[in-house]
Amino acid sequence: MIINILKFFFFIFFFCFVPGRLVVSFLKINFSKPERMFISLALGIVILTTLSFFLAWVGLRFLLFPLLILAGFYLVLAKKWRPKIVWRKKIDWLVVLIIVLATIFQNLVMIKSGLDYQGGIAFWGVHGHDGLWHLTLIQELAENFPAQNPAFAGETVKNYHYFFDLFGAEIYRLTRISIIDLYFRFLPLFLTLTLNSLIFLFAKRWSNKKEVGLLAIFLTSFASSFGFLLPFFGIGSSTWETAFWAMQPAFSFQNPPFAISLLILTLGMYLLLFFQKKQTKWLFLVLTLVFGVLVEFKVYGGILSLFSLGVMGVFYVIKDKNFKFLKLSLAGLALAALLYLPQNTAGFGFVQWQPFWFIRTMIQAPDRVNWVALELRRQTYLAVGDWLTVLVIDFVSLIIFLVGNLGVRILAIVWLVKRIRKISLVELFLGCIFLTGLVLPLFFVQKFVVWNTIQFFYYSIFVASFFAAWGISNLLAKFGKLKFLALFLLVLLSLPGSLKTISWYVSAVPTAILDKSEKSALEFLRNLPPSEEDTVLLYPYTAGAEKLLPPVPLSCYNTAYVSFFSGKRVFMEDIDRALIQGYDFEERFRQEKEFFNEKNSQVAYQFLNENNIRYIYLVDSQIWQADLKNKAEEIFKNERVRIFEVKS
Repeated sequence: MIINILKFFFFIFFFCFVPGRLVVSFLKINFSKPERMFISLALGIVILTTLSFFLAWVGLRFLLFPLLILAGFYLVLAKKWRPKIVWRKKIDWLVVLIIVLATIFQNLVMIKSGLDYQGGIAFWGVHGHDGLWHLTLIQELAENFPAQNPAFAGETVKNYHYFFDLFGAEIYRLTRISIIDLYFRFLPLFLTLTLNSLIFLFAKRWSNKKEVGLLAIFLTSFASSFGFLLPFFGIGSSTWETAFWAMQPAFSFQNPPFAISLLILTLGMYLLLFFQKKQTKWLFLVLTLVFGVLVEFKVYGGILSLFSLGVMGVFYVIKDKNFKFLKLSLAGLALAALLYLPQNTAGFGFVQWQPFWFIRTMIQAPDRVNWVALELRRQTYLAVGDWLTVLVIDFVSLIIFLVGNLGVRILAIVWLVKRIRKISLVELFLGCIFLTGLVLPLFFVQKFVVWNTIQFFYYSIFVASFFAAWGISNLLAKFGKLKFLALFLLVLLSLPGSLKTISWYVSAVPTAILDKSEKSALEFLRNLPPSEEDTVLLYPYTAGAEKLLPPVPLSCYNTAYVSFFSGKRVFMEDIDRALIQGYDFEERFRQEKEFFNEKNSQVAYQFLNENNIRYIYLVDSQIWQADLKNKAEEIFKNERVRIFEVKS
């Protein structure tokens, strides 16, 4: 482990910090030492990942690390840069303590997953599904570009933002640190530490108040929704954090692309503080890069940021006849289109008009607010044509959605209303993200996986944390001697939902497990001679995992676990991901079912040949109907798994 820590530190310093520090030197901005360090780290992530993408597309990926090393030599020789020690007397240990505590707290949702458990490998929460997709994609991107979809053999990855996975793949390519350790431990610790530091530094510089910086960390790293209050009214459920649909920023690493996009967004917000004062060419180029590539780290954040830049640009053209901001938005949009369009065929075809879908499902769903009586009233008044009462109920539901999700951050709206007449460039940008992120999920859902558009609102909650931090700071100043009592109340209203979610991720029993039988089977499959053409066939997925008590075997999950642990491509697994990315999964699902039900051995064997099926992986009592004794040889068997090799 110590060797891996040193390798990771080496990579981050030489291939993230150094290139980022070189570009920062061209900005000629008088950053403080902590600002320079964390801005360089965040910018270095953007530079490394973007450079990797373009070099890989033209077949020159092998030049990535040599070019970054040359950048380091240029920084040292031409720019005369030397590392400098930050003296202890200049360190604010209270700030350091809070940042470290926030980092540890946020990593509790990650750190246990991927560890050994009863001879197998355990996963908590969403990581038995979403986590395995990212592990699979990192593994694929480390070896191949453009990436083939390991869970949908024969197709390239499309309609997906994979820059987080590409960043992880580059670390793995050079260091060979276990992908599981990278994903669940190294990357979350590094990224949350960098993000929390940038949040504090940005909020402090923006407001010129250290207290606002500390409150911003609290609201983005610890605070949750008001879901815990619902049981007091006889409604709600045990899922306090997401009772009103939205995931809270404190648990962003349940969705790592979202987490890293917050880091890139905060970097952009930080640089905008300086761009509003001095619009230099280098700062323009860096901001174009940051906001342009954000769409490939997380498409929802990219859309919101580019739209908000456009609004800001039009505003300043009308107000001051200043075209710099509009040019910045157009340049960022052009870069985003260059990155996004070639590999995203669906565009906005995945979005459809469905007003208040989230509001109504939030009210009636048993795992949300669960206030069925209110929805029944709405339907009754709708049936009799009492539109005024229907509108009142919808308005009340909207307030529940907004206040419930924001929690104590609802004070952000109060602060914004008071600030509206003297709003700054950055505040206009953040305010636009807040409003757009709220409006889009109110009226649009995503086809197939309808709830995905709620991710726009995740960013609204994040930026509201900054407005609320300043508003709370102003409010606390009015409490005088009762300030600490007010702080206690703030913590009391913010923490219950977060503590409830954390309790699931640190529980003794995991949500899902790769048991020792499947682990040994997949290790056997991984050690077989590799071939990009060979495909593994699984038994068609059958729903039912939700009825099982944890830990649920991964074989009962709809997840990309065979492709990751075997290192081989699978004909089809993780149907939800295939649905989101626009593959014709229904046709493959039909073909799978037909094969396993087919009794004609010639027809069954033809299917295997046409689809390059080399291995058939079966668990428990799974079996096909045709007689393939001479065509499929059993090469592995244990108490749960059988693996067959198809003869050519």
